Amino acid sequence: MFRELLGIERVSIHDSFLNLGGDSVLATQVIARIREVMNVNMSLLDFFDRPTVSALARVIEEAILQEVEALQEDK
Repeated sequence: MFRELLGIERVSIHDSFLNLGGDSVLATQVIARIREVMNVNMSLLDFFDRPTVSALARVIEEAILQEVEALQEDK
C-alpha cells in the first residue's frame, strides 16, 4: 500500500510513511484500504503514532486478536 500510494519502488518495514513523503491525505487512504482489506478500524492518530509497516502490522494483529477473543467470549 505504501509503495502504491507513494509511487516509490522500495519500502522497508521500518520506513516511516511520513519520511517517505506521505501526508495526512495519503494516510487516510491507507487507513481506508486497511479497513477494506483487513476489516480493521484505525484512527488517523493511531496511524501517525505507528507509521511503519512493522508497527501497523502489530496494530492490525492486535485488533484481529481482540475480535477473535470477543467472538470466543460470546460463545
